Amino acid sequence: MSKAETRGITQPYILALQLISLSILALTHSAIFNAQFWLLWALTLPAVLLGSSAGVALYRRMRGQFPARGADPVDCFRRQPVGEDAHLRVYVAQNKDRI
Repeated sequence: MSKAETRGITQPYILALQLISLSILALTHSAIFNAQFWLLWALTLPAVLLGSSAGVALYRRMRGQFPARGADPVDCFRRQPVGEDAHLRVYVAQNKDRI
């Protein structure tokens, strides 16, 4: 199954479970959703939307600028070998049809 197919299944599933959880919480403990809750929600929503938009834009901008090491651009931030034996290597796939 491809990454896009997996994401297409898991993201709606997570959203559905979050909505179900909030519905159950609202039915069983409705006092939680008081005026203070909605005020805090309204105050934090712009920051969440701005941060999410910036993250998506940065991800799209950085995509393809790193050597093909894994599936995501964030692979470059994962732990790399260190010390005298560590060498920087960039592997480039060779495609003889393009030459």
